[in-house]
Amino acid sequence: MKEKILGYYKPLIEHYSPDDTRYVSWLTENNQHLRFFQLIDNIDFSFSSVLDVGCGVGDFWEYLNKNHFNLKDYKGIDILDEMIDGAKLKFNNIEDKFECIDVFDYFDSHDYCVSNGTISVRIFKDDEEQKSYGYNFLDKLHGLSNKAFAINFLTDYTDERVKTNELFYYAPELMYTYCKMNYGNVKLISDYGDGLNEDDCVMIVYK
Repeated sequence: MKEKILGYYKPLIEHYSPDDTRYVSWLTENNQHLRFFQLIDNIDFSFSSVLDVGCGVGDFWEYLNKNHFNLKDYKGIDILDEMIDGAKLKFNNIEDKFECIDVFDYFDSHDYCVSNGTISVRIFKDDEEQKSYGYNFLDKLHGLSNKAFAINFLTDYTDERVKTNELFYYAPELMYTYCKMNYGNVKLISDYGDGLNEDDCVMIVYK
């Protein structure tokens, strides 16, 4: 799995610096912050512990700080050493907050778990295997969160002309139904992407 993910990000890592959002596959900072805003607009992270799954180079931590959230604790994890090295380089004053680890090998619970775009990289050639991976990822986030988890992913409403085989586009209805049936209180946000090349959504599951 790690090799598949690195294969997608390697050309970006080699071409851009950690200060450039394209390093983590966001076209622009505005494009990235548009997704981040959906999280802070629906979750009050103040005085809470946050687990940032697939944290990349720590951009969400920086965004929370710039928006004056007084966090109780923050932890950023990523499966790629290159991402964690970039995060530690950018934020060397809190480098102990970042760890290279697969989320499925992580077991500490937090108030909130967030994951931006992490499951959109295609791991499996077979679509059903990829969907199962997505559901297992949701289960893992649910198990690690005490108050809520939030996830952003690409949807199959993306124009066929811009789809790529390196990425996977989930049916938001199926993801919502899975969470509704298994967890209960679910919010799906999908009305913020007008004018963007790819269609995605944010899903928040409250406990």
